[in-house]
Amino acid sequence: MKFAGCVVRLCCGFLWVTNLPAADDCVDCHPRETASYRQSAMAQATFSSAYQLEQQQQGDPSRCLVCHGPTASSGVTCSDCHEAPHQHRSAAAYGESVCGRCHDAPLENTLRHYRVYRVNHPETLCQDCHLPNIRVGDHRFMGVGSELLRGRAVRGSGLIDRAAGKLRLVIDNLSGHGIPGGTSGRSLWLVAYTAAGPVPLHRWGWLQDRQGAWLDHGLPPGETRWQLHWPEAAADGHLGLWLQTRAGDFSYRPGAGVVIPLQD
Repeated sequence: MKFAGCVVRLCCGFLWVTNLPAADDCVDCHPRETASYRQSAMAQATFSSAYQLEQQQQGDPSRCLVCHGPTASSGVTCSDCHEAPHQHRSAAAYGESVCGRCHDAPLENTLRHYRVYRVNHPETLCQDCHLPNIRVGDHRFMGVGSELLRGRAVRGSGLIDRAAGKLRLVIDNLSGHGIPGGTSGRSLWLVAYTAAGPVPLHRWGWLQDRQGAWLDHGLPPGETRWQLHWPEAAADGHLGLWLQTRAGDFSYRPGAGVVIPLQD
């Protein structure tokens, strides 16, 4: 609903008035960009089940909306990245300075890891992975829900000594930041998939110490090597990574994520 040059929106039970444009205001001149953007998780950032659960747990919707609905829309909208309409900038400008506004929030490690990564990869920008077709107007943001992006992000292999019960593991995180990234609700599990079912071996993600402080225990960018115990219960198993996106959940749950296969 519009009046006097303003846009009125209802979001999460709050009524907001803003003069910043949403996708509906841009569609006439930018139909391809708008159509593809509407397919992205960014456009629905206040409606995802993970967000709804974590927002209820935090009990502070106004704080959550700073990133999930900055201009009080149903999610991140055009003006949140492009600011005032028609103030176009080069593709290089849409990187850390824009994405970092939200991806450097409390318990968000993405930007901090990315800054370390860029020391040796100064040419790499956020949109190179997350908006690979931006130059032809495709605004479908690729995130953890993208099978293509997950397949590019991690490579790994494991040498299993079943007699000795040992696993020598090499994982190369090819993304520009830690995995699982994001907030405290995500986990990355190393799993042995057996005939009897999956056996979780290791978890990466945020942890809480006994005082309740959060600790970053994600899989860092680059190559990581471990030697792990290979349990007898996993004798006939093969390796995989399980990316779990359920908010605030530190238990392995086979129905709440996606598989990233590894070679063994």
